[in-house]
Order: sequence, then C-alpha cells, then structure tokens
Amino acid sequence: MQLAHNLHNFMLRVYFLFFWRISDKNVVITNKIESSIMSELIIRPASPEDASLVLDFVKQLAHYEKLSDAAIAEPESIRNALEKKLIEALLLYMGDKPIGFCTYLYTFTTFAGKRKMFVEDIFIDPDCRRKGAATMIFNKLSEIARDNDCARIELQVLDWNESAVDFYERFGAEFVNNWLPYAIDRKVFLEHCE
Repeated sequence: MQLAHNLHNFMLRVYFLFFWRISDKNVVITNKIESSIMSELIIRPASPEDASLVLDFVKQLAHYEKLSDAAIAEPESIRNALEKKLIEALLLYMGDKPIGFCTYLYTFTTFAGKRKMFVEDIFIDPDCRRKGAATMIFNKLSEIARDNDCARIELQVLDWNESAVDFYERFGAEFVNNWLPYAIDRKVFLEHCE
C-alpha cells in the first residue's frame, strides 16, 4: 500500500528537462531585475561545514511541499554527501542573510554519452521571491552544466506549484509528457535482496 502511495505521489510530479545546446550561444533568461537588488544577492557553493544550513533549507522545502514527514535526513548525512560529492549545493544570500539553496548531482545519459545535471532541491525564502534569486541560481547552474559538458539539466516539480512551472518554462524547460517517473522505495528493494 505504501509503495502504491509513493508511486502515486511521484507520478503526480511534473517532469521537466532543460534541453539546450551547451555553448556560448545559450539563451539565458534576462528578467529586468533592479541592479540594487541583484548587487545584494550572493551565491556560493556549499561546503560540508554548511550541512546544518542545507538541512534547514531542506526542511523548509519539505514543509512548503507538504512533505515534512519525509524530511528525515540528519546533518551528518548531509555533511557526508557534500564531502563525498554525492550532492553539490549552492547557497544564496541577500547580504549576510541566507535566503535560499539548491542541491544537484550528476548522472549520465548513454544516448548523448555525456553527464547530465539533476536538480534535486531548490528553495527560496517566500519573502525573498520575485527578486531575481531563482534566475541567479539557474544562471549559475547553467554555467556549471556548461563547464562540466552536461547534455542537459533535469528536474522535477510538483504539479500544483504553478509559479515554479511558469518560471521553468520561461527559462526554457520543456514538459516531457511521454516519461513517467517511478521510484522503488528502500523497504521494497530490500525485500528483493538475498
């Protein structure tokens, strides 16, 4: 029953892919953002020492997505993941105040024979939205993907999150309607182990 519930939740997610050629001719979204606000926004890579801050943002994201019970990670697991480069993270600040983050990792597409970037999480403090923060993060992710010769950037968004869907589409993401995301929960795959 839990597996059916989990699969249903995953199938409700809308699956997006960024398709573009990584080149100098990338089209980057250029919203008219006041330069005074943009000068206050600072983005930096997270280090293992930032594990507690990353986890705090994960919990805020889980609350926003109505999935607080699913956010069971501990600071040490986040620290370990950052140390081993299982995930990478970007932290966004407005002045000295942390206002958002994203986590991403790399997989591989055998069709293109290249890496692809998967954006696992992105969250901006609700009071700081519509100020260019998401654009800044996705511009940075685009640069990182280009520098790592990625074929594309992939992400998932909950189907009810219309503002995120609108942003991703404006940025150039395309809805991929012929692919359904599935997941096999840990409890289930452990049942199949010898």
